Amino acid sequence: MKKIIYWMVVGCFTITILGCSVTATTDEDKPSAGQQAFEKNSKSVMDYINAWENEDVDYDRFFAQDYESWGTAFGDSDTTRLEQMKESNQRLFNAYDFKVVTDPINLLPGVDNDTKEIDGSVRVYYEWAITKTATDSTEAKTGNLKMYQAYVFNDEGKITLHLTYGDFGGLLDYLNSED
Repeated sequence: MKKIIYWMVVGCFTITILGCSVTATTDEDKPSAGQQAFEKNSKSVMDYINAWENEDVDYDRFFAQDYESWGTAFGDSDTTRLEQMKESNQRLFNAYDFKVVTDPINLLPGVDNDTKEIDGSVRVYYEWAITKTATDSTEAKTGNLKMYQAYVFNDEGKITLHLTYGDFGGLLDYLNSED
């Protein structure tokens, strides 16, 4: 009788262990392709934000050649292409210093418009401190701006679409005012 009980306990224990290991490796427990892409693309977004803050952006690393950004400010219906963005960024880097003040930056997965499944795009909520550098006749001036940005990636992990929401125009008006 002791042998029967022994073998029943060993058998139950073995089934429990095997059952747990099978359960731990099911497809339900594995991240979806969209979740995996989001994790990879989130790292790219953080690297891009750091590069922007350091004013040292390797555009070929981060952006696809068919990149575009849609205007989100009032009355702005323009689409910006990669070369235009590079020129605009250089003007901004020459006039302002950028520092992220949010710690940690809030990265969230985006979803496919039709399926509502995670699709690898990245949404970002964070705050910048933007400083207009001092000149011979003016002092440095800083303003903070809370922003929401969305990044859409291609299959190669490069940004194809970038949207920015925040009153950047209002901040620039403030930084460039005589007050």
